[in-house]
Amino acid sequence: SSSPSIFNELRPKYGFANAFCNVFRGNKELHSEMVEMGDCPDDLTAHQRREKRLKLEREQFDPDRYLGDMDVEDDAIYQIAMEMIPHWNNDGNKNDETTEDDDNDDITSKMSRLSTNEGDTFFTSDERDHLARI
Repeated sequence: SSSPSIFNELRPKYGFANAFCNVFRGNKELHSEMVEMGDCPDDLTAHQRREKRLKLEREQFDPDRYLGDMDVEDDAIYQIAMEMIPHWNNDGNKNDETTEDDDNDDITSKMSRLSTNEGDTFFTSDERDHLARI
């Protein structure tokens, strides 16, 4: 007789890193809540599950759902996001005639403030210690 572990090694696997099998066997309620394709994943190979998933996605796809997302002009959150000036662009004295070298110097000076060296003032001593531990 074969041992259960050998039998499980031969069963179709699924989930993260294909680490699971027999999760849905004998639990129809869990299966019907979590799996849209109808068939129990324990009874299908990875290829069969993929084919069923793609077929179901094609059948259920609704392009109007995504086209509706394109009309954002009246969306208040969109308007606020478009008006926002990100902190990396918000130095107040930038003019339109800056060169690439000026931009690089600006970026370099801002990045140097993020250093975790002892003499830096961007991070407190406690923050530097915490950063060193993570």
